[in-house]
Amino acid sequence: MPVFGLRIKLKSRYRHFYLFVFSVLFTSTASLSQTPPSLTDSLRFLLKSTPKMTAGFTTRGSFIDGHTANVREITWGVIFQEKLTLGLGYHWLKTKREKNIFQNQQLINTKLKMRYFSLNISYMFYQKRNWYISLPVEIGFGNSFRQDESRQRYTDQTILLYEPVMLAEYRFFKYLGVAGGFGFRLMLKNNLSLEEKFSSPIYVARLKLNFSEIYKDLK
Repeated sequence: MPVFGLRIKLKSRYRHFYLFVFSVLFTSTASLSQTPPSLTDSLRFLLKSTPKMTAGFTTRGSFIDGHTANVREITWGVIFQEKLTLGLGYHWLKTKREKNIFQNQQLINTKLKMRYFSLNISYMFYQKRNWYISLPVEIGFGNSFRQDESRQRYTDQTILLYEPVMLAEYRFFKYLGVAGGFGFRLMLKNNLSLEEKFSSPIYVARLKLNFSEIYKDLK
């Protein structure tokens, strides 16, 4: 499957999931371009508005070699009229995955690590009553490695990844909502020194506080 000029080999157990997600995302974005005003005009209009600051903390569930693995993220950025969000993020693998490796004729206990920064964009394309559906996309750049108790790193290499998600949110009132979504992580550049493969379906579930509305009402 070509992605940005690279060929990704999908595991057979994930192949149907990827095809389903791709079809949903493609159908949603295609429908946007067919409804007036066009997506380009909508984005141009939104970018002319005054943005608000936004920040968040999220845990994304995923899988590494068939085992659950959580990645936590801190994001901050700007949001235009509650529809278009542009931001930056910092992400790290939270789940502990230990393994003994031989180094200098010694058996060393190590933990798997993955850390990366990301550029984020999210567009909310559907809103009706208390329901909001958006398409967040992240491009991440960082590294993965193994680390021992003295914080010595092994097999440290650069990684590049792409994460699109479809996210649905229900707002009980303007300050509080719950959100959930699904998508996938594609490793455009993986750490070939590690046995673990990070390409995986991902899922998101979180509570959301609308700090911009809280701040506006407190002023």
